[in-house]
Amino acid sequence: ILAAKTAGIAIEDSMSSLLKFQGVKRRLEFKGLHSDVQIYDDFAHHPRAIRLTIDAIKMKYQNKKIITVFEPVSATARSSIFQKEFAASLVKSDQVIIAQSAIQTTAKNQNNLDCDQLVSDIKLAGIDSSCSKDLKQLREEIDRSVENDSVLLVLSNRTCIGLWESEFVNELK
Repeated sequence: ILAAKTAGIAIEDSMSSLLKFQGVKRRLEFKGLHSDVQIYDDFAHHPRAIRLTIDAIKMKYQNKKIITVFEPVSATARSSIFQKEFAASLVKSDQVIIAQSAIQTTAKNQNNLDCDQLVSDIKLAGIDSSCSKDLKQLREEIDRSVENDSVLLVLSNRTCIGLWESEFVNELK
């Protein structure tokens, strides 16, 4: 509001515009219902962003099971840079499904993220976790996991191995 005022926009106009603001795409964007389960999409791909996003969903849905689908697809997310940090962030969920990207990391001097190790680390914390290597596996895991008392949170900065380009989108209410 202060920046707009500095640019000559009346405070009342700024406040009116803010009241109409609907948010930013892919930032905890509600996508619809799948079998009466709320589906959210978020661009989060850094451990800190993942932690904050899961915390926000947990705060909103305190009595629901939080199922997080995470596609590590940015150059650093596909690399081993945040291997341990991803596990520490994702264990805030009640269940985690890793959607493994087929793309190799381009981060210099880094190995690829080890999805099997990530799943093991999450399981060590007592959280159900699995890795889906393709869309068919991912859909099967989602369909197996979602229950009426759950929320599905999809964290990806792409299509989540094709989920957002599949029939899944047409099935949302």
